[in-house]
Amino acid sequence: MSSKVLLTPLKTGDIEEILSIEKQLFPTPWAADSFFYELSRNPNGRYYALRIEGKIQGYGGMWLIMDEAHITTMAVAKEVQGLGLGELLFLHLLKVARENRVQGVTLEVRQDNLPACSLYYKYDLSKVGYRPNYYGPGQDALILWLRKLQGEYYRRKLENFERLWKENHDEWEVVFEAAEDNQ
Repeated sequence: MSSKVLLTPLKTGDIEEILSIEKQLFPTPWAADSFFYELSRNPNGRYYALRIEGKIQGYGGMWLIMDEAHITTMAVAKEVQGLGLGELLFLHLLKVARENRVQGVTLEVRQDNLPACSLYYKYDLSKVGYRPNYYGPGQDALILWLRKLQGEYYRRKLENFERLWKENHDEWEVVFEAAEDNQ
C-alpha cells in the first residue's frame, strides 16, 4: 500500500506549520514575517509544500529572477528524512525552474550538511565559493551553481532521475496540485 504525497503551492495559512519544521531543523529559523512576505508579496517567489496525510512534512522555494533561480529554502521534517522526499522536492523545484526557462540554479548549503551536499552534487551543482558564518558563527555555507539547466543533456538527466526516483520509491503516490491563490 502506498502513501500519498501531495506537492502543493505554499499558502500564507501554512506559515505556522512550516515554522515548526524551521525551528526543529535550523538554529536560526526564518521568521514568520519573512515567509509571509515571500508567499504574499514577492512576485519572483515560488514556494511548495510537501504534504503527507494532510500534514506538511517538507517545503522548498526559490526566486525566479530573469534566467536564474535562487533556491532560498528547502527542508524536510526530521521524522521523514532519509525517505527520498528531499530529492522529490528538489526535483520539483528544478522542473519548475526549467518550465520557467531558467538557465542556471544557485543555492547556499551549510557545508557540514552532508546529505544535502550529496544530493546537490548528484544533480551536478558545483561549488563556486563559500560564505563564512552564513548560518551563524562557525557555520559556513557553500555556494553551489548548476549551469545549462535548459540543455538537452540536462532535460534527459532530469527525466532519468525522476524515473529512478519513482522506481525506487514506489511506496509513495505523488500528486501535484496546481496553484490557485496564495491565501
